[in-house]
Amino acid sequence: MSLPHSLFTCESLTSLKLTFTQSKTPEIEFPTSVWLPSLKTLRIENSHNAEKILPGCPVLEEFHFKLGSYSYNCRNISIANASLQRLIVKGFMQDNYSASFLVINCPNLRSLKISWHNGDIKVCELYSLVKADIAIDCRDHWWETLRGRRNPRILELLESIRHVKSLELSRSTLEGIHFDPYREHKEMKSNTEADELAKSGIEKATPWNTNFE
Repeated sequence: MSLPHSLFTCESLTSLKLTFTQSKTPEIEFPTSVWLPSLKTLRIENSHNAEKILPGCPVLEEFHFKLGSYSYNCRNISIANASLQRLIVKGFMQDNYSASFLVINCPNLRSLKISWHNGDIKVCELYSLVKADIAIDCRDHWWETLRGRRNPRILELLESIRHVKSLELSRSTLEGIHFDPYREHKEMKSNTEADELAKSGIEKATPWNTNFE
């Protein structure tokens, strides 16, 4: 199913919000050609096809993108727009077994807010960035790493926004930077073995007295 083409060629439209249903049903397709010459604010929820709109928005200033937790078999998502100044991204990629990426290529951004769970993030160099708020929860990736998965590229993301003037990093983001899943796995295994050894030693050292007088 496709949306009316006339909706995406409206020259007077300055603000647009599209909220799709969270489900596993096929997505509504956007038109192949989009031209919204006056659009300045765009909000899209629960659609992987948002990237199809952005090239046709030459004066877009603000973009809110939200992806719900229903996102199975999620492919790469690209957010690219040269005029964009403010970007808010909130999402959840549930398919941990595919190499899913969120790619942000908006070189003139001044404000960036990311709240993301699962999936790697790639960001272009942001020389104009003034404010950034980064919250990345990669706990599922830690355990997937034990099976060959790689962690989100948090350090590379921070390197891309190194020119920012105001920066806020969540606790989960900081934990994701220094967390070593292999060390954690070894510590858990070592603690389990130590507990079993201690328990065995106690049982041998303190046998039950079965002589009742």
